[in-house]
Amino acid sequence: MDEYHLSKAGSVFKLKYKGRYFCFASAHQVESANYDYDQLCLLNYDTNNLLTSNRVVFAERLVDGSSNYDCLLFDFTESVSGGRLAKLGWYEPDQFFNDSQTRKPLLACAIGYPSFRNEIDYVKNCYGASPNIVWGEETKTAMSDRLAFTPTPQIEFDPIGMSGGPVFGITQESDRLFLFFAGILTNATRSKFNFFPLRRIRHLLDHRQ
Repeated sequence: MDEYHLSKAGSVFKLKYKGRYFCFASAHQVESANYDYDQLCLLNYDTNNLLTSNRVVFAERLVDGSSNYDCLLFDFTESVSGGRLAKLGWYEPDQFFNDSQTRKPLLACAIGYPSFRNEIDYVKNCYGASPNIVWGEETKTAMSDRLAFTPTPQIEFDPIGMSGGPVFGITQESDRLFLFFAGILTNATRSKFNFFPLRRIRHLLDHRQ
């Protein structure tokens, strides 16, 4: 069995969809860190065991003919069904999940772990457990097949490492506000957060083999 050093890098999003349990990560963060696909793992907080996925879905150029699917899908269904990972903590599709287009949000927010604070302290035997949350307003993107928002106020830290984390939007129906899942963060700077839209994520999930 190969031996790996334990490290924390990048962000992921855990989703339960049609009875299966998936973890999203951006392809570029896996490739840039030179990880093997069997190195991504989730922690069982009750047992302190680390579990890897039982398969990875490679979507580039396969789902809709495009080559910019900066998104990987890790399937943890076997670990959850077998009781090795908890069934709690997986996001379940909201009432807007099947919309044909991502709704225009009143506000957007991204959740993830920037690299500057996403480290394991082996001296104190701990790590930063809380992610950063960045709020902003919708803006245009220069990237194809992406949506974007501008952080408000502008952030002072480098958001590198937040890729793979979820992006949510707030919408209003009548006199009520709703939070909805909008996509996966893929490219972020201090002035603009670009993300992979929900409609393409749903396409990936529905066309997995």
